Amino acid sequence: MTEPTVSPNPFDPTDPQFATWPHAFEPGRDAAELALVLTTPSIVVPGAGNGEALTKKQSVAMRRALVEPDYQRRMQSLFGEDLTRCYRHTEGVTLYFKQQGRIADLGHTINFFGGMDEQLAAQRIVAMGRERGWETITFTGGASFVEMAMREALKEHFRIVAKGAEQEAILAKVMAERQGGMGAITTPAPVPPGAVSADEYNELAFNELEDLIQQLLPAPAVPSQPTPPVVGPPPAKPAPPPAPIPAPPKLQQVGTLPHFLNMRERLQDRRDRSASKGQRRSPSQPPKGSGPKGP
Repeated sequence: MTEPTVSPNPFDPTDPQFATWPHAFEPGRDAAELALVLTTPSIVVPGAGNGEALTKKQSVAMRRALVEPDYQRRMQSLFGEDLTRCYRHTEGVTLYFKQQGRIADLGHTINFFGGMDEQLAAQRIVAMGRERGWETITFTGGASFVEMAMREALKEHFRIVAKGAEQEAILAKVMAERQGGMGAITTPAPVPPGAVSADEYNELAFNELEDLIQQLLPAPAVPSQPTPPVVGPPPAKPAPPPAPIPAPPKLQQVGTLPHFLNMRERLQDRRDRSASKGQRRSPSQPPKGSGPKGP
């Protein structure tokens, strides 16, 4: 069966579509796709991020690295001829490849879109995290991608931060497989017939050393007969404690202390006295002009 022939690139070398052929270069689609992902928490895009809690200053430094002049050169040295274009936009950089799919680099997170093969995406994303010096890494996406990405991260000696019980189970499975594989590699070779294995040789050596130590130690002394206890006079009875001294009777207080008024009480008392004096001095007289008038 003959493979289908691929038509030559129809675009002019000066056209942006020429570098990404046969996959279309659509900056508007990338911006709309990223905006939808960043504003919708329910949409989980497969990718990776720095596993440590970043400060605002560290996040800004990671975003600043995307606009440095040598960014495209570093990515080109990382992916070689597979990388066809680095498109910068307001959210970060979108990387185009000869294969299907794109990678969105936002500085602190790296995600892939467009149907990229999960195994290839896991290798590329882990390589980008290692290139920028991450020590810890965490992943998002489906279980199959997370498992592939964790295997790639363990190869690069990352410290993986699992999110949730599902990822913790995947990480435990991958770690167990990796430790089992390392144990199979380090299994000692079978012992030929008649030979002594290293474990048996060490056990014999330790037994001989223990026998030698027992021979060099002095013989234990024979315990002597216990001496009978000396019987003496019975101990004297302790003297009774002295009787407690009664406390002196309390003297009864005679009389009470006078109550001294404070400043507020003095003023109130003075107002009350003035009011009572005024009531006593003013007789109840009819008002002026109310009496009978003369003829």
